[in-house]
Amino acid sequence: MFQKEQVEEFINILMSTGADFAEVFEEDSELCDWCLLDSKINNIETSNNKGVGFRIVKELKTTYASISNPTYEEAVKLCQKLSKNYSESSRKKVVLEKKIVKDIIPIKIPFDKYKAEDKIKILKKMDQVARKESKYIYQVDARIMETKGEITIANSNGLYVETKKNNIRLYCSSNAKKGENLTSNFVRYDKSMGYEILEEVTPEEIAKKSAIGAVEKLSAIYIKGGYMPAIITNGFGALLIHEACGHGLEATAVAPGVSVFSNLIGKKVASSKVTLVDDPTIPNEFGSYTVDDEGNPSQKHILITKGILKDYLVDYINGLKMNHPGNHCGRRQNYKHIPTSRMSNTYIEAGTDKIDDMIKSIDYGIYATSINSGSVQSTTGNFNFSVDNGFLIEKGKLTKRIKRVSLIGNSKELLQNIEMVSDDLKLEGGYCGSKSGIIPITAGQPTVKVSSILVGGMDQ
Repeated sequence: MFQKEQVEEFINILMSTGADFAEVFEEDSELCDWCLLDSKINNIETSNNKGVGFRIVKELKTTYASISNPTYEEAVKLCQKLSKNYSESSRKKVVLEKKIVKDIIPIKIPFDKYKAEDKIKILKKMDQVARKESKYIYQVDARIMETKGEITIANSNGLYVETKKNNIRLYCSSNAKKGENLTSNFVRYDKSMGYEILEEVTPEEIAKKSAIGAVEKLSAIYIKGGYMPAIITNGFGALLIHEACGHGLEATAVAPGVSVFSNLIGKKVASSKVTLVDDPTIPNEFGSYTVDDEGNPSQKHILITKGILKDYLVDYINGLKMNHPGNHCGRRQNYKHIPTSRMSNTYIEAGTDKIDDMIKSIDYGIYATSINSGSVQSTTGNFNFSVDNGFLIEKGKLTKRIKRVSLIGNSKELLQNIEMVSDDLKLEGGYCGSKSGIIPITAGQPTVKVSSILVGGMDQ
């Protein structure tokens, strides 16, 4: 990592020919993926991201370049090359002031303090537990993913800050087979912490849940689609809200006016049951950060309050474009990416409705326990997502497990149609891809009832 004085020199070279803003983002991180397949260690793969990105802005136009593991001389040459984009007189010398921030991601058991043989035992335990659960389990994929890194961020406003990242994922995917019927089910547990994660969840819990889900899917049925009420359970069922609504509240889409939520601050965009929050300050959650990837201390954002749109997620540059203060949510995958506004830990606040009352209120509908991947158009709000796990609701009761079901709708309609919200808020981690790359996030919600949504089915 470069010294503070060297980073300061980079900033001044970038600013020397008339740029309005300059930034240095330096990273030294490592990903280690431990994988067990066919009941044996399949791979232990380590990859590194070590490099620096330079950003200069003039009249809201951005130029960005990055270089992998450069020497000091190579970094200087790249800064000089970037500065040649402008030819105005030099500006006043920038002096960087180091900012000390309180780390909200404390690590009790660092990755390198947990023995390799103990990590392998975790993987083998997940494999054994999953296979023991049922004779129908024929394949198990168990993984541990560790990401750690050191980051330095500096800019022409005088900012200089050092921070760290530390993420861990425990993962188990079970495959079941009965005759020609094949199913799979995965369970993951993601946190920003070390191996103290095992104080919150055990390998046995993850593997058992994974295997049970795969086996239960063997008896799942197709249903006929159509408009019907739906209950979406807590936790990562909130992926639907994250994708269909959250991205539309990011300045990446709002600033150019291509979001369905553009120019709606103060307007009612959701049911009064809905309060939507994005909060990167929650200690040790997967989407948490001490400072964002523009060097600003993390802060909580109230996006929707009782159905009224209150704010957007705004990074530095989009804030200038919108004449809106940036609110510390600039994020990027690594030094190769330009930061932009992104979600962190996004969730619907808990309500007071009871799940039993939700189920009893539905004559025919679905109970979705997990939402899988899908697509959404920010300009229209139209979305299509698959339900990975779910049940049919008939005459106020959960009946059969269902398969190959999708949820089709519009972001605004979905928010307006949330008519019941329970008190069982749960947060679950995952990854999200957008313009600034793939980043860790958390999506969460209590169990909610949607009065009507188009359900795609395959009645046979």
